Amino acid sequence: MLVSTMVEDWEPLFADSDSHDEVQRILSGFIKGSNVALMAYGIMEHHVHLLVGHPENGGGVSKFVGGFKSLVSRRMFPDRKGIWKPRFDDVIVISDHVFRIKLNYIHDNPVRARYVRESEDWRWSSARFWLREEPHDHLTRSWSWVERKSVA
Repeated sequence: MLVSTMVEDWEPLFADSDSHDEVQRILSGFIKGSNVALMAYGIMEHHVHLLVGHPENGGGVSKFVGGFKSLVSRRMFPDRKGIWKPRFDDVIVISDHVFRIKLNYIHDNPVRARYVRESEDWRWSSARFWLREEPHDHLTRSWSWVERKSVA
């Protein structure tokens, strides 16, 4: 499932390297304790894209996204309420073809925004994992999570 979640009023709360790094650290830590498979991600200045899977589909992903958003809010903006739009957009990925389209969309986002020339140059995405095959502790290329009730 492709999940996109936006900051309220498209405020650029993650506009600098430090905030991008912190969102990335929170995502990495949060994915460890979940049973969601993280296949791709992209962190932009006012939104985050996640390509995630859960063996029970929608409910597990919704709970994961809500928890991730809450943790980002509490850790990064403890004195603010409601930094995120209350909902998130999601697209169910039904084939390898659609998966590749969504994966490319996430990775090309910083190029389209003219932040970088090549997808792999954006440190706050999974592009290097997919395009350069660099290791990443919290990402998977495997679909094995589909058949399991939890992700190891």
